[in-house]
Amino acid sequence: MNNRLKGYKEKPLKSDTRKRLIENFLSLSVLQIANYILPLITLPYLARVLGPKKFGLIAFSQTFIGYFIILTDYGFNLSATRDIYVNRGNKEKVSEIFSSVMMIKFFLFLLALGIMSAIIFYIILLNYSKRANTIKCLEGRYGT
Repeated sequence: MNNRLKGYKEKPLKSDTRKRLIENFLSLSVLQIANYILPLITLPYLARVLGPKKFGLIAFSQTFIGYFIILTDYGFNLSATRDIYVNRGNKEKVSEIFSSVMMIKFFLFLLALGIMSAIIFYIILLNYSKRANTIKCLEGRYGT
């Protein structure tokens, strides 16, 4: 690694580049701080207002949806960003990368939607079946 860096001389940043770099750093820092502070404020409030049952249902739903978001993203935020950076001078190649990633993400979304719909339908079916069996037991008709 040192062999690659021997002939490298550090060039000072231009004032415009330095200014843009500082602005980007500050913007991302404020955003990251807000991402940490806002949940600390809102989560206790929501837990108190909604109650444990509804808050738990919302947390479960967010986790359930999170798995499908992971399936849909499939690492494109890293690989597509890298590919676009490598080909940033070639607008045609960047457009091709963007189009193919969006198309694949759309098909993964459809797959995730199908899986999610099947799971939700199955849960509803189980809930209905459990209620029907409970009613049959209460009426004394179960198994006859």
